[in-house]
Amino acid sequence: MMTREELERKSNILSYEFDDDNITFYLDWINSPTRLPLPTELAAMDSNDIYRLGVTYELTGNTLSAIATWKMAADKGSEHAMINLGFVYRDQDANQAKQWFEKALTGSEKLKAKRQLLRLDVSQKMKAKGYAVEEGLDTLTDLTQEILDEHVFDCKTHAEMYNLAVCYELRDDLALATKYWHSASEMGSPYATQNLAKHYFDQKEFSNAIKYAEIAVQRGMFNSCLILAYCFKNTDHEKTLYWYDYGARKGEFNCMYELGILLLNDPTEWPRGLFWLNKSKEKFEKGVDQIVKQWFQGKNGGVDKILQLASENADLKEESIHLQYAPGGPEFEATQKQWNLRLGRKEEEETDDGTSLEPPLKKQKTI
Repeated sequence: MMTREELERKSNILSYEFDDDNITFYLDWINSPTRLPLPTELAAMDSNDIYRLGVTYELTGNTLSAIATWKMAADKGSEHAMINLGFVYRDQDANQAKQWFEKALTGSEKLKAKRQLLRLDVSQKMKAKGYAVEEGLDTLTDLTQEILDEHVFDCKTHAEMYNLAVCYELRDDLALATKYWHSASEMGSPYATQNLAKHYFDQKEFSNAIKYAEIAVQRGMFNSCLILAYCFKNTDHEKTLYWYDYGARKGEFNCMYELGILLLNDPTEWPRGLFWLNKSKEKFEKGVDQIVKQWFQGKNGGVDKILQLASENADLKEESIHLQYAPGGPEFEATQKQWNLRLGRKEEEETDDGTSLEPPLKKQKTI
């Protein structure tokens, strides 16, 4: 037997608003299931009662029956049912959700439908731009509506300024997005600083990309190491190695992967390459296994030493090589000082895996 308190709690979770009459109505149906209308009786019911029946099914966990019932109510013109169907499909089938919200645009629920269509549009654009949709979707939807309403903004924090910039980026207004990213970066936003670095890299303005990527790294955005490595990829091999290595030691899987690929082709550093590829497997498992397999089979360059080791010891396993050359292993430690010297690094900071890590080569004053 469901109590009034339980019904109110469930309705809050499912975002239903009931008045006293409705609560009594639903409790009566939920607690007396034999009184629920039969399928043959639905055709004679009005759209509101069919909609309420769908809500009853939803409150008792029977979502499939709720959907089927709401579709019948929607066919009879229930805008509440159309909105609920939009909610049901919102995270599963954006096209279906859009169709149901659009059907509700002409009636009393048009403001709610309009809001949900905007939210759906923002969500799809966030996915296309690589943003995590679960973070800040409602905030960005509200801001986008304010932009459409020509609201005058007074951003007091770098987070507010950053969100405003993202809204303009989602609307493909890069001029205003860049303007507000600059403002947010000046206020200390690490995310805006990284977005500036990516923006300038995409525009092939590499000096600005390097400038903002270095600041972003200092602010803890270690995936900006990838941008820095890409900026130097065709001009400075040692700096490319440096930034891949720095990002890898800070836990960036893309940097681990790229560093591993690069070092496999260096006859003196292939063990380090194997180590970082192995570390990157948490994110790129299938691709890494194939690369390492091909490398061990001699299908890639720089394999002379591994073939020599294999010929000297037929029982040598890939795992044992990883252990030999992992941080703390004898071969890794023997070459660690040369590696640090090669990258211009001092042994000042320790990472979780016991290897040394220092701040970036060039200290950049924060803006």
